[in-house]
Amino acid sequence: MEKPDDWRHVIKDLLVHDPYRTDVWMEIGELLDEYPDLFADGEPEELRQRFSAFASEELTDRVYDMEYLEELDELEAAAERVGVELDKRLHQAAREMVGQRASERDAMEDQRDEDQQLHWKEELRPAQQAEEQLMDSLFRGREE
Repeated sequence: MEKPDDWRHVIKDLLVHDPYRTDVWMEIGELLDEYPDLFADGEPEELRQRFSAFASEELTDRVYDMEYLEELDELEAAAERVGVELDKRLHQAAREMVGQRASERDAMEDQRDEDQQLHWKEELRPAQQAEEQLMDSLFRGREE
């Protein structure tokens, strides 16, 4: 086995072998920017094509698993870092879908919080009523 020239080649080889997450693509983009000499002729373009396929899959298939708009923001940042433009139509559709799901989740969480507050108020209500009755009885005796 041939020994790599330096640690950057090892890192590059590890990253480009099977980049399956957005953060890995961010690292690849950084290598493309900072160390272009690590890449053979045509390799940067091949990586950009692989990223385009990855991004299309993220925006069509994996979008159903996304919970936060930040995940799409990260994909967009990775695309910029790698030097690829995302499909505007797919990106907008994914943003709307994830945004809708996030809004629904936030509304459910708000409702759950309200229900929880109501529950606590109902649990505390008998104690509050007893305290109010005690206070009323103490003050009624003085008014007469």
